[in-house]
Amino acid sequence: MAKALQVISEPNRLKTICLLKQGERCVCELEAALQIKHNLVCHHLKELSRLGLLQAKTRGNFTFYRLDKKNYQALLTGVIKVLGVS
Repeated sequence: MAKALQVISEPNRLKTICLLKQGERCVCELEAALQIKHNLVCHHLKELSRLGLLQAKTRGNFTFYRLDKKNYQALLTGVIKVLGVS
């Protein structure tokens, strides 16, 4: 859990999660919304993917990302449990 919290606590990753909660996005849309370079967006997506929080789908030359709802919910449940919030 500590590693997951460390990964998602990075501000751009939190923003990415918030954007993806609204729906699927391609890397170029995330790049524009976060106002960071393409390679940095990809780095953040890779870290979130390692946690199992993302699903990716390629359409033509574009890769679209969305939250893996099951794993995202499991992470939220774990955070709530660790914090002792009911």
